[in-house]
Amino acid sequence: MADNKLNEASWDLVNSYREATQRVSESIVAAQERNMLLAQSIFVNSMELFRSHAENTQALVQELEQHSQKQQDAFQRLVFASVDIYMDFLRAPLAYYRQMVDTAESVTQRGLRTTQKAAREAINKKNE
Repeated sequence: MADNKLNEASWDLVNSYREATQRVSESIVAAQERNMLLAQSIFVNSMELFRSHAENTQALVQELEQHSQKQQDAFQRLVFASVDIYMDFLRAPLAYYRQMVDTAESVTQRGLRTTQKAAREAINKKNE
């Protein structure tokens, strides 16, 4: 009977160690699973964060390109407008002188026609 009690006590001790070891093993497996989920979550969140940063950076670069193009267009318009104004400034005296020459030419031609007409009339009267 003492052997039986010793056997039972040994089995109880072995079972107790087995149960404790099993609980420790289950706890370690559960901790590893949680660690794996945490690592996966960190990896997925990091990838999502990098993707988001890449998209935001791309949008920012596109916006900067658009603003740069708008600035370039505005500068070109400003330069062309300045050149047009300067050319108009240079052409103004020439246009004035051209108008004076055209007017003088027109007056001269009218005077020439009037003189020719008067000369013809004088010749016609003399011949009559």
